[in-house]
Amino acid sequence: MQGTRTVLVVDDDEVLLRTLVRLLRGRWRVLAAAGGLEALRVVEQETVDLVLSDFHMPVMTGAQLAGTLRGRGFTGAVALFTAVPGDHRVQQALHLGEVCHVFPKACDTSELVGGVERLLGMTQRPGAPLLGL
Repeated sequence: MQGTRTVLVVDDDEVLLRTLVRLLRGRWRVLAAAGGLEALRVVEQETVDLVLSDFHMPVMTGAQLAGTLRGRGFTGAVALFTAVPGDHRVQQALHLGEVCHVFPKACDTSELVGGVERLLGMTQRPGAPLLGL
């Protein structure tokens, strides 16, 4: 396990969330959140290197989560996964620099794991959790 790097997986679909956690666990420390608001609480309490979030979620989309994280000073990587990578809101988040990568939901396991590995390799270890935000 590459132990010290932490990935936060965010998805409102419980089955997909568990699947992604199982896929990534053992390679990295993996945390899970069932939506954007829960993800914000996790990032306030934990040091997170990469947030891997579904785009389409109720209450807060993955792009809204990314923008909020950036606004609160999160310096780790943020990636989205979506069935519609061409969605203008996804592209806007990429253009604004809030999101550094978009994975299609139909990607295979090696593409996802390899992409996470590359994203973690491009990021410096962030500081302490964003307590009190």
